[in-house]
Parts: sequence; C-alpha cells; structure tokens
Amino acid sequence: MTGRRIGGWVPRSWSSVATGLIATLAVAAVLPLPTVAQTDPPSATGRAGWVSSLIARGPFGSVPGVPLPPEATLPDPATLEALDAYGRGATVTFAPSIGSLDHWRATASRESGAETTSSLELGGGESADFATIRLPASGLFLIRLDGTLVDPANPGDPGRAGSWVWRIAVPDRDVPGGGDPYPPMPAIVLTSGDQSIDLDPGSGCFIDTCGDIGATSPPQTLPTIRTIAGTSLDVRLSDGSGITAWSADATPIGATDDHTISLGSGSGATSTKQLWFSAPPRGRWVILVHVRFDRDRGTADGYGRLILE
Repeated sequence: MTGRRIGGWVPRSWSSVATGLIATLAVAAVLPLPTVAQTDPPSATGRAGWVSSLIARGPFGSVPGVPLPPEATLPDPATLEALDAYGRGATVTFAPSIGSLDHWRATASRESGAETTSSLELGGGESADFATIRLPASGLFLIRLDGTLVDPANPGDPGRAGSWVWRIAVPDRDVPGGGDPYPPMPAIVLTSGDQSIDLDPGSGCFIDTCGDIGATSPPQTLPTIRTIAGTSLDVRLSDGSGITAWSADATPIGATDDHTISLGSGSGATSTKQLWFSAPPRGRWVILVHVRFDRDRGTADGYGRLILE
C-alpha cells in the first residue's frame, strides 16, 4: 500500500500478457521460511564453469527435468511428482537455463496402471532457444526430451547431449480459446483459530496473466476476521502449492501508509506451504499479504480486514 488512504476503490481489471511477468520481492527476513531437503538441479557441463539445466515451463510453472543416464529407460513414474498441465492443448516449452537447444526430440509415454505404453511423438527440431510442444490428450504421461545443450560462449563446441523427463498430468478438459493455458491464481488464505478467509485479490501476476487493481476495496467490504490482538495468524495457498517469499503489513482503517506496521516477512531458496506471524495490536486494520509463488509462477497481493479486541 503506497501513499493512499485505505478505503479508495477502483474496478479490478485482469489482462493476458504474452509472457509471464515475474516480480522480484525484496524483503528483510523477519521470519525466514523453513528449509527442506533439496537436490541439486540436473545439469549439463561444458567449458569450466558452464552449467545449464533444461527447464519445462507450462501451467504448472517452471520445473527442471530429471536427467536420464545414457541409454537408460524411463524411470518408475511413482518416483516423479505429477505436474498439473491444466487441460488438453496446453503448451509446454523446454529451454536451457543457459545456452540453446539443438537436435531435440520430444515423446510422451502414457501411464497405464504400473506400466507405460509405447511413446507418442510430440515434435522435434534443430537449433533453437527453446522447444515447444502441445499436450493433445488427457491422461498421465512421462514426457521425455532428447537433445543437445549448446554453450553460448563456445560456438565451436559440439555441445552436450542428454535426456530429461517430466511426469505431467493432463486433466479431462480443454484449455480456453487459442490453446493457451490460463490456470486460475490460487487464493491467499488467512486463518486465525477456527476462522479462515480468502483474502481479496490485489495486483499481481500468475503464469501468463497479470492485473492491477489500482486501489483496495472499501474496508467494510473486505473479508474479515474478528479475533484477539497479538494472536497467531497463518497463511497458505488454496491449492496447497508453495510460497518462496512473503511479507505482511497492516494499516489502521482510516489512516495513511505512514501508520502502516510490518507484521513480518521472509524468503528462502526452498518453499513453504504455510507461514505464521502475530496479529497487530487492538483496533481495526486492513491487512496486506504479499506472496511469491514457487516455480516462478508469479506474485500476488491479498487484502483483508482485522477487527481485534
């Protein structure tokens, strides 16, 4: 909230953009995110110091592929996380984190019980910054991409050939018109004891959709929690996905931003599915919670009202 009196209102508007805008959250770590075990991302190495991962980006966000050893068969699907592709016809792009992709071929093997069926050709090509495929049918698939990662600073090098795999679930529905996926942004859920509310959506970006509300809704129309001053509040996302950074502040109703107080903030290399902070002192407040979604899916604000005794 910047330089405006709480209670102003303008209609919200959301618009599609050609590429996802990922905003950077710069906050001091008052309450750091918990850390969890994480493996190093799969990579290919060429010249000294050059490391590149192959990243799949789709409705599920950005996820590094699991590398396959040379001549290896597909892994046990149960060992891989299933990524939600949102619907038939969804676009997935594959791009090196550094460099370009050469001589690539993508195939899909459908899961059937404990087995995978013969592969379905999804596409292939020569040198490119990225590869693009569409997921034509519903089901649970192992998507394999074979290709060569090329070092951008060493054009004479033949590159490093490799294979990567992702497990992708395609729900039984079609994506919206044009074949481009627009999954809904998860709600930011605020809880105190047995009370739980979905915060009013604010400005932000999710996958390839961005919006700017301009100003918050009137406080009396915001979702409200009535509880005790200083009690514990917690935040999670409605779809159970992860948060990699966050901040929360509160402004007394009717006051300017000069009276805003910080309730906490945090960030980390790994994500968390739930975070906690204490409610402000007694009074009536508008609370703003800002989150950064995991997998480079974007950032969003959520607004609510606190009535504290």
